[in-house]
Amino acid sequence: MIKSIARSIIVHISWGFANVFTRRFKPHIIGVVGSVGKSGTKRSIALTLSGSKSVAWQDGNYNDLVTVPLIFFGLTAPSLFNPIAWLWVFIRMSARVVFGKKVDVVVLELGTDAPGQIAAFGKHVQLDTLVITAIEPEHMLQFKTLANVAREELSAVKFASSVYLDESIDRTFLGTDFPAYQTYGKNPASTNVFSSNNDIVSVHTANKTYSIHPKLIGEHQYRGITVAIAIAESLGIDFSSIEHAVEAITPMSGRMQLLRGKEDSVIIDDSYNSSPAAAKAALNYLYGLPQAHKVAVLGSMNEMGSESASLHNQLGALCDPTKLEIVITIGADANEYLAPAAQARRCAVKSFDSPFLAADYLATFTLADTALLFKGSQNGVFVEEAIKSILADPLDAKRLVRQSSSWLNIKHKQFPKVGK
Repeated sequence: MIKSIARSIIVHISWGFANVFTRRFKPHIIGVVGSVGKSGTKRSIALTLSGSKSVAWQDGNYNDLVTVPLIFFGLTAPSLFNPIAWLWVFIRMSARVVFGKKVDVVVLELGTDAPGQIAAFGKHVQLDTLVITAIEPEHMLQFKTLANVAREELSAVKFASSVYLDESIDRTFLGTDFPAYQTYGKNPASTNVFSSNNDIVSVHTANKTYSIHPKLIGEHQYRGITVAIAIAESLGIDFSSIEHAVEAITPMSGRMQLLRGKEDSVIIDDSYNSSPAAAKAALNYLYGLPQAHKVAVLGSMNEMGSESASLHNQLGALCDPTKLEIVITIGADANEYLAPAAQARRCAVKSFDSPFLAADYLATFTLADTALLFKGSQNGVFVEEAIKSILADPLDAKRLVRQSSSWLNIKHKQFPKVGK
């Protein structure tokens, strides 16, 4: 009860300041929603625009009603139960409105884990541009069906002026009253299209064809680049500035980050989280690499609800024995459902309840001419810990996700071997 009251007060005051900020500086407000790919897409948009515009954004997970208004001001969120800290936040918000410099663009990630949470943002903000990244199974314990997920994510169009839609989204979810939109993706029929060949990504918009040498890898990240370029064009940024900004974007920890492993092996660190679409894209990227030997370390995809068995089975069925030396699974659902499906494809499979046991197993491997993919969710999985034993440079462990003392404590409680 007290937490709910504190939250309501903070939301009311914070969004009040955000609305004053918007009226004064009149920034172009961009919102990103979707089942997967929000953070990476938000980041690509913000960094593409930052070379030419003043952009307010947050390189993290401020995506709920309490934290999103802080992005307008570049502030961090204290505990809900620290009124002195929040008073200081409000004072700084007030000062920023009065004395701050103009902001051209604000890029927001709007998240949800239960029905109605996206619509709640519409009570506080009007988006000039909305990007919808995907409609895929998410938080299925709450949403139950994919149609409910679609209804939740697509509700953001009710408070947006223009819309960019990933071409993979099933149009039957849109309904007859869905507003006009542009599409982006790999389909040649899309408004904004990308294709890739080795290290070159070509992006075709209505105005120009870009030839990009990005530091980002993977089809799902190329989608974010494509919509970022389209939005940058719409805001009047010139072609050369767009190309330069896109090529400067570096990977995020745990999101298709390449690391150097022992014996010059290649590690694809996609350990931040996992969902069916993202795991499939990561596997396809692994399959396309030139190394003779390939290993897929696949952790459970959490919060899949009643769909978990089916979705893990489907991912296991994508494991190709002609391309993989072995599939290593971590976590309850991956072990119970994904592993047998991969074995049915005649893949070699090894399963572990702990990422630290998986790390011990990987440490015995000969890794010359090998590429390894690490993909999984958080609690009960934490596949990033399985990476540490095969890093060429142990200091690269700092580049992995969830390495703060608080996260390591959580892992220690779940898997006592963390301290070994």
